[in-house]
Amino acid sequence: MKIINYLDNINKINIPKLQDGEEESIDGFFYNCIKEHLPSKETIYAWDELLNKYITEDKIILFIRKYASDPKKNWNNIRRGFYTKYNNNFGYVYCDNFFAHYFYLMAIKGYIPEYNDFYQTIMDRKFPYGFMETSEEIPFRAFLKGKTVGINKSGWKLAHIFSVNGNDYNFNYKQESKNLFPIGEQKDWVKHSSSDYPYKKIDFEIGIIERDRMKAHFLRLVHPLNYFLVPMHEIDCVNSNIGEYPELIQYVYLYNRIYYPDIFERYEKNIMSDERYRKDTMSEKEDLLKCLEQIGKIKINIKYGFAHKKQKNIGTKQAKFIRVKQNSQKINSRVLDKIDNEELLIIKYLFEGMSYRNIEKDFFGIDSKSRGGGFVVMNKLHELGITREKKGILKNKSIEDEIKIAQDKYLETLSKYKDNLHFKSL
Repeated sequence: MKIINYLDNINKINIPKLQDGEEESIDGFFYNCIKEHLPSKETIYAWDELLNKYITEDKIILFIRKYASDPKKNWNNIRRGFYTKYNNNFGYVYCDNFFAHYFYLMAIKGYIPEYNDFYQTIMDRKFPYGFMETSEEIPFRAFLKGKTVGINKSGWKLAHIFSVNGNDYNFNYKQESKNLFPIGEQKDWVKHSSSDYPYKKIDFEIGIIERDRMKAHFLRLVHPLNYFLVPMHEIDCVNSNIGEYPELIQYVYLYNRIYYPDIFERYEKNIMSDERYRKDTMSEKEDLLKCLEQIGKIKINIKYGFAHKKQKNIGTKQAKFIRVKQNSQKINSRVLDKIDNEELLIIKYLFEGMSYRNIEKDFFGIDSKSRGGGFVVMNKLHELGITREKKGILKNKSIEDEIKIAQDKYLETLSKYKDNLHFKSL
């Protein structure tokens, strides 16, 4: 089947609905929930061959996951489907977070397009950038939106091993991406005499280094080796989002290194993976298996399924936000002074994974309400550069390893207390 026909009917493809389940450890969760929704080995190899052939083409268009939303709801800053061309037949198009869903769904269903069909569909601008749009984008885009894929509706979400827009590249991605993928202004994307579609023209040839960095982003975005499905609806005691739990990500990483030894090393090189972000430096399969076994024993005590779906009430949510903001503004310096032991605060949050409210109530003598409590500790942690996703991050990880990937105020805080907290990592 032609890929355009497959994509036109991709919304009709059945995706197994998330079932209720409960697992105590990482390995149980992986084998009983995640593994059955991974692509087959043959499919992974086929997609790896196709994608590696594609990125060697001289004339190429890469998809880049940037500017798919705006925190201030300024739709003029959205760039989905916006196409940029360089002089040497090289270009890229911005896509949204759902673009990867097309690739992962094709992979788990065992669909591999014929290479020339895949290549030409992209070059003809017929491959969709995702399946959301605003009226502000339509006049400036060269690529069109596609059909909705039911991964989220079926109770799943995509988790990934290597980030697409994070800090685990071997160069300063956060800084360089501003130059590689500038947001520009809508008026930069216009129709030219040689085309009937708008695009942004760059009047010079892109360099090899920049080109390789863009390819690294693209391969992180589309290669099925980098993704796995986790429950959208879950409750666990180790992380607010199980798909971002470092030890689970490390487990899947090791699994892929063991299972795909001949292509995974090349993949890491092509995506410019920074070795500092990996816990292990072992290469022997025996050692990798031992490490996998150790991580697999980590307790997560997760419950998942639609029974744990969070109810959304827009009015209630907005009202809660207003109350939270008002409560936060009422916190005076006298109350904040109660949080005078930063070392204890770090131990309870980073090492033990305690909630904001319980830390306030049990250790700092603050009358923390069951609803609306926790904001004193939260604000103090934010002052130290410690955000919500870091809860319990040092339960099974050394402070030295976390320092390697820390930045800004968070790095300053960890470095300040490194010697005092080192014993907690032993």
